[in-house]
Amino acid sequence: MNKKLKIYCFLFVIALIWSVVSNIRITRMSTSYGYDDTKHDGWSFGQMPDSYVTRDTIHYDDNSISTSSSWATIRIPVKVRHSIGSKNYLQSTVSGKTHLVELDQVNVLLPAENTSLTVSLFIIWAVTAIVIIWIIYLAVKIIRSIRKGEIFVTKVAGYLETIGILLSADYVFGGIVASIWYHTFLKNIQLVDYYVLPLNSTTKGAGGGLWILTGLGLMIISQIILMGKDLKDEQDLTI
Repeated sequence: MNKKLKIYCFLFVIALIWSVVSNIRITRMSTSYGYDDTKHDGWSFGQMPDSYVTRDTIHYDDNSISTSSSWATIRIPVKVRHSIGSKNYLQSTVSGKTHLVELDQVNVLLPAENTSLTVSLFIIWAVTAIVIIWIIYLAVKIIRSIRKGEIFVTKVAGYLETIGILLSADYVFGGIVASIWYHTFLKNIQLVDYYVLPLNSTTKGAGGGLWILTGLGLMIISQIILMGKDLKDEQDLTI
């Protein structure tokens, strides 16, 4: 087993353990995050704050004012505050039957005029777009090589390793950004009857921690392909 393969296998095991442990930790420690009973009176509807609204004055027929709303959306994980005898349960009644509804994620709207938030969102979108385009480009190259019958070759292994590195790096980048967001914005957000859980990369998108596990898995496969190539070359020399 070559050195790279050993390192990638070790990182894969660490990432797998981290994904499991971090989810358990969030579940057990959710009671310590994001709630203060003294600051809440319940859910309510209200007028949109001025910080969310942009007003443009257009002089037409004496005076005309057009208003537009502007904000950024961040999806965050939440956990309901259950307790014996409490009323912290959303209920849905259909055809005379009552069902309990529990949210696990909510969309938090933040004023888009916040410069640091706008910049960070732009950076995330730009990085994500670059990663996706790069991965698609490499995937096309892999497909072309396979069609030519070139499977256990150095360039295919290199493509797979690069895709794996991109996925892993994007996961780590997302985790860092999520941590910054939480400590900058979300730690001051509180939801009635819900705990706001700290963001982490395992909550990123539908795949969550599968990003880094898939990335490391591809990096391992790339080294296995190289080992297969070396064995094939040795057999050809022996023959």
